[in-house]
Amino acid sequence: KFDIYGPLEDVGYWEMCQREIAQLPGNVTVEYCGLVAHDQVHKVFSRYDAFLFPTFSENYGHVIIEALISGCPAIISDQTPWQDLQEHQAGWANKLENTEKFVAAIQAVVDASDNQFKENAKRYATEKMNLEALMGQYQSVFRKLM
Repeated sequence: KFDIYGPLEDVGYWEMCQREIAQLPGNVTVEYCGLVAHDQVHKVFSRYDAFLFPTFSENYGHVIIEALISGCPAIISDQTPWQDLQEHQAGWANKLENTEKFVAAIQAVVDASDNQFKENAKRYATEKMNLEALMGQYQSVFRKLM
């Protein structure tokens, strides 16, 4: 089951996606679910086994950290700063042209028998979002500016 969220900004692209969706095997279902209210983002992510986001470019990728914080491991491209997901077993960051690695990541999630990836995603996000350390870094920058 593959659910798609977000705005449909490019009608032509969405039509192309729908043609591809129509060719998927019967055991794969795809549903467009629309937009998610900001206060519902974590609840929505927590319902899923993985977040597939093969983006062309992200300088940070807020939606990626939102997925991880919610316990949703991310399957993303290597065009984000989140390069160490796999070593923490919190997700995968693959080269866009390497479709086999995306397929392998999806299969790993399908084959997982427990919530290992979910717990690892939460732990990874918590460690990366060490708020005390971030606050200290911001304070240091502000002191230098003043």
